[in-house]
Amino acid sequence: MTGLEGAGRAGDHLLLVPWLTAPHPAVRKSVTRYRELLKEHGYGPKRATWVFWLFIDRDHDVTVREGRDITRNYTDLFGRILIPELLAGRSEMQTNGATEDPFQQFLDFAQAMPDELEQRAVVGTPADCRRRLRELDDEFDLGKGAFYFHAGGRDPQRARRSGTVRVRSHAGVRLGGVLSLFGSPWAAVALQRGLLPLHASAVSRAGAVHAFSGASGGGKSMLAAALGLHGLPFFADDLLLLDPASFGEGCLCYRNAGLKLFPDALALTAATPGAPVYQGMRKRWARPVHRSPRFVGNLRTLHILSYRDGRPGDATPCSIEPLTRRRAVVALYEALYRRRHALVIVGRRRLLGWLLTVAARQVQVAIFHRPKSKRQFEQGVAYLAAALAEATVR
Repeated sequence: MTGLEGAGRAGDHLLLVPWLTAPHPAVRKSVTRYRELLKEHGYGPKRATWVFWLFIDRDHDVTVREGRDITRNYTDLFGRILIPELLAGRSEMQTNGATEDPFQQFLDFAQAMPDELEQRAVVGTPADCRRRLRELDDEFDLGKGAFYFHAGGRDPQRARRSGTVRVRSHAGVRLGGVLSLFGSPWAAVALQRGLLPLHASAVSRAGAVHAFSGASGGGKSMLAAALGLHGLPFFADDLLLLDPASFGEGCLCYRNAGLKLFPDALALTAATPGAPVYQGMRKRWARPVHRSPRFVGNLRTLHILSYRDGRPGDATPCSIEPLTRRRAVVALYEALYRRRHALVIVGRRRLLGWLLTVAARQVQVAIFHRPKSKRQFEQGVAYLAAALAEATVR
């Protein structure tokens, strides 16, 4: 929670995910100190965004039961996506005489969420939720802040202080609610700890990491898995964390472990399918042909994925367009996972822009144009594999 003290001294805005941070009394104490530091350093009120789970139904017991099932499925993923290298790092820390294990404390706290649902979330009937919203307002002095939540993985809706909640229900709302929150808390936690999350998948080679960013559904995961067939081990799927502390001497990045692919992507990449990501979902956990054993790497290139019209017989259906420094900074900004969160937590556009400018000096940023046709997918993979091999040698 010491990050809040630094935010108060710097005059930064606030984004908190209390159910992932600490028990409410500890959060309230830290937020009180944050607000005191704002005043001590001459800052005015800052924007605060709070992220809470919200489950609402006419039947209180049904809501609690389903809310526990959903949060248990979600928090169980914490143990499944944390990779062996991180666990090994914990063992090394304990071997060196560390008396506390902050990682285990965080994991235990997160996984206790289902059993403490009514204490940490807004859950129950409409009347229960209105009462709970008032309690949270009194507890944290939320002021004019809004509660943001996702309904069915669609655009964020707002539950205002009045307690009025309007949700446009549609098929898959329970599943989408979990999926929409999966990446956001991780991105927020990373930003709070001084890391920059990129919406990117990546491969590695000789310690160098090569990342791919683009719109959701643009083939990032499939490309990262397929490059394993060309000697480029899979490194990360969907989320890549940059460490600004390394800027100037390189661009260190950290990975997550899980790879998720649809059936057609499994066939194209020769990845081994595992269990469905969620019950009833076509996307499955997958094991790539070649996986990097590394947890940390030096980000060497970032390719923005772009489709082009490729025609059969086209001699050059693929191309790589290097970006100028200015365009590279814009591309890095657009690749941030949850840009709104980054602006809220980092606080000042100039600081965020400066960090991205320094990163752009370390990373080769380019647009990778390739045909959309699956029949030419392998041609695009081979083209990029050759380019990345050359970039690694440099």
